[in-house]
Amino acid sequence: MSVMKKYSYILVVLAAAFFASCEKTLDLEYDNASDAIMVVEGNVSNDGIYVYVNGLSNVTDSVNSKGLADAIVTVSGSDGYEEQLEFGEGRYFSPTNAKGVSGVTYTLHVKRGNNECYAKSTMPELTPIDSVEFKWMPIFADVNIFMLYVYLTDNPDSTNYYFYNVSRDGKTVEFHCAPDEGLSDEYNSFYIGLNSEKSWKENEKEKQKLHGLEKSNRLYSGNKFEVALRTVDYNTYRYFSSGDFNGNGVNPTTNLVGNNCVGYFSAYAVDKRTMVMPEYEEALKMQ
Repeated sequence: MSVMKKYSYILVVLAAAFFASCEKTLDLEYDNASDAIMVVEGNVSNDGIYVYVNGLSNVTDSVNSKGLADAIVTVSGSDGYEEQLEFGEGRYFSPTNAKGVSGVTYTLHVKRGNNECYAKSTMPELTPIDSVEFKWMPIFADVNIFMLYVYLTDNPDSTNYYFYNVSRDGKTVEFHCAPDEGLSDEYNSFYIGLNSEKSWKENEKEKQKLHGLEKSNRLYSGNKFEVALRTVDYNTYRYFSSGDFNGNGVNPTTNLVGNNCVGYFSAYAVDKRTMVMPEYEEALKMQ
């Protein structure tokens, strides 16, 4: 079976957020929720099986949540796998450290009190990351931007859907969902930071001036990036592409069926790569 190589690139730009506030006393009337709504995030992958179950609290409750520990969560597969998950560290996990298998259809069932929901998801074949690399890309005149390229091997005989998650030093800085026809340098680009030669010099000077206190909207030599490429099914793609994740300002389309339940269930195959921002002098040699 032939394969077609495509690539996407990640241009590193983090926008700074500015907030203005004012104070005014308001008298409000509200109703507390009679039943907590379950917020479910179910994941089955070649990395493992874990499910988060949280609740939408009453407005008088604390917003902090460590997960609902009193739900009954089970996952079963068309290959005969079936297991009730255990709760620990804020999530439900497989007590046997089971992992997802491509081609298997998994069913998630969550029950808590009178609330109950389920969903199905088939784990696709893994689309591997061939490689990742930093490269300079000319923009105009003598301005070059330092970018992180991700090279993929995509099967042209099937329609695949991808979900990228990019973290810097352990913190997610960008995620993006795209069908495989978008895997080209013209279409499938998303921005998680920026380093031109000029801004790089300014960043490093500022870092020294601030004695190592780094601003979140700047990149520095030594920053560690992890790119996780998930090959997901259509329902997962629809969930992440339909909601406010992409700035559409609407609720995502859940694949969960039941009462008082929102969220998603996704069986996916994931491949990961890490890269470290090089020192400035080393990066200049890459032009």
